[in-house]
Amino acid sequence: MNRKAGVLFYMKKQSKGKVKSREVTAALLMAAGRGTRIRPLSELTPKPLIKVNGIPMIESIIRAIKGAGIDKIIITVGYKKESFYYLRKLYENIIFIENKEYGKKNTISSFYAAMNAIQNENCLVCESDLYIADPAIIKGEIDKSRYLLESTKPQNYEWGFHLEGGIVKKVVRPNAKVYLDHRMYGVAYWVREDLDALIKAVDEAYKNEGHEQKAYDEIGNEIFGQIDMGVIRVNEDQIYEIDTLDDLVKVDVSYEAYLKKIAAGR
Repeated sequence: MNRKAGVLFYMKKQSKGKVKSREVTAALLMAAGRGTRIRPLSELTPKPLIKVNGIPMIESIIRAIKGAGIDKIIITVGYKKESFYYLRKLYENIIFIENKEYGKKNTISSFYAAMNAIQNENCLVCESDLYIADPAIIKGEIDKSRYLLESTKPQNYEWGFHLEGGIVKKVVRPNAKVYLDHRMYGVAYWVREDLDALIKAVDEAYKNEGHEQKAYDEIGNEIFGQIDMGVIRVNEDQIYEIDTLDDLVKVDVSYEAYLKKIAAGR
């Protein structure tokens, strides 16, 4: 089996003849943050617009989404928001929503800002500091809500899940004492009824002190016991999360010279 067919095969295998495809009708890309861990590049360019192998990261995502037949794309912006507006000229049906809280809150604020725009949709929710090398991992149809993950050697430094029989029971932050055999990517498909439950949970969380530093994914922990949230396993060369300059160099060696200049103090 080739890797491009693997994702769809995995979905069918997990459902054992009970597959009921649902069209993914919208995508939410969260692109409001400052990208502080990839400074100094992000001082001039928002991290999602940093080029990887000649293309801005967010455009690698948009192209994969459009290629999958998902037409409606909502992008939450904040830091250097005007830098993103050129995308309207390149791609149809791009909607920008400003996240005015991006400087003081985590991704819960980007999700909150976009809730009205994604309500009643089967929606792909995605971080924008990702480079998609294999567009085939993005699907225009899904059988149920699912997160993307990659199998790894035991690790304690990436976000992941507590899983039971391939079902997500909890999103977990990195913990030095907890080793996982996988890592999560900030890419999730939410079918309409599950998304509605998540929207209600986020809306409720916003009323309580302490929500400010939570990722939107962590609010999912409030509802994972009530919904059937599965996973889709991808390979390490299909999608890359770019958090730091070192991550960037691993995917695009042209940045090695840039790192050397920084090390030399130039």
